[in-house]
Amino acid sequence: MTKANEDFTQQFTRLKTDVADQLRLIADKLNTHQNPVVVDDPVVAQAALDMAALADQVEKGNANLVPSSPVPATTVGPSIPAQSPTPGPIAPPPASNPSIALISPASGPVGSTATVSGAGFGAAPNASVVTVGGIQVTPTSWTDTSFLIAVPGAPLGLVDVLVSVNGQTTKGTFTITA
Repeated sequence: MTKANEDFTQQFTRLKTDVADQLRLIADKLNTHQNPVVVDDPVVAQAALDMAALADQVEKGNANLVPSSPVPATTVGPSIPAQSPTPGPIAPPPASNPSIALISPASGPVGSTATVSGAGFGAAPNASVVTVGGIQVTPTSWTDTSFLIAVPGAPLGLVDVLVSVNGQTTKGTFTITA
C-alpha cells in the first residue's frame, strides 16, 4: 500500500467514526422527542431506529461510503469529476407537525401568563392559531419551540389549549383558576 493510500485510509476511518457519531446524535435527538405520553409519531420512532442502525453499519464499515470511482494511488481523498454538475437550490426541510410537550405553569387565573413548549410551531406565528378554552389568543413571544400566552377569560377549570400550524393541530390542557 502506498503512503497516499495509507493516508486516505486513515482519513476515511476518521470520517466513518465522525459520520457514525453524528448519526447517533441525530438518533438520540429523535429519541428524546419520542415520549409516548406527548408524541405518538411512529415515523419519528422509526427514523431514530434507522439512524442508530446506520451508525452501527458505518462504524463496522458495512455502509457504502466509498467513492463511486476508484481513487488513483497518487491521490489523497476522493477524486472530483472534471465536469461535476452544479447542484440546484436546496429545498427547505418539510415542516413538522406541531406538538405541545409542556404548558407551564399548568394552571393560573385569568390574566396570568403561561409558556407553551413543544416543537413544530414555526419561526413566526403568521400561519398559526392558538386557542385557550375556545378563545383565540395572540402569543406575546414566539419561537419554533415555545410561545407565551395570557390566560383569557374562559370558563374556570380544565380547558383545551389548541395550536394549529398550517392546518395541523395539537392539543394540551390548562386549568383556569379563580
